[in-house]
Amino acid sequence: MKKLTMYEIKTAMRDSNFRRTLPVELTEDVQKYEQNPNCPCNLPIYRNVLKYAWKQLVEYYPQFDVPKVDEFIKKGSLENKFRVIDCSVDELLSKLKQLPQGRKQIAIARYQDQVTVVVNELDELIDLADNHFNVINCASKDLELKLKQLPPGRKQLAIARYEDKVTVIINDLDSF
Repeated sequence: MKKLTMYEIKTAMRDSNFRRTLPVELTEDVQKYEQNPNCPCNLPIYRNVLKYAWKQLVEYYPQFDVPKVDEFIKKGSLENKFRVIDCSVDELLSKLKQLPQGRKQIAIARYQDQVTVVVNELDELIDLADNHFNVINCASKDLELKLKQLPPGRKQLAIARYEDKVTVIINDLDSF
């Protein structure tokens, strides 16, 4: 049986019929969610849904294994999963595209044309989203123009600089 992720909880929350089944303890959370359903700030609400509406999730997703929050924490599912990428700036995009799908935290350092990227693969309970990476390598004076050419939407950025050369990793958070 497939394990329920935060993606399924977010999907269920988009359904007004599901929201109507939630217990009274979540009334305030549902009101906050309805004011801004696409906000990353809703993560605590999704956790509360898992905690207080486990029964409703099981009924909504009978084909999924719905873990209880306590079980999830006991299994160590909320641990950091670090990876380090050492490569040239020209290889960076292909290395990033090889990473498994899911939310990531990224830090980058650069020396000459070599980069070191630390990737923390966040647990699937946080989100199971595709990666939509892009890499910009340019002179620092050209960076603003390159960034303005990106499509609109929320982005996660990590930046490193060596002399007048800049490397920026962009993960488009709004892509599907």
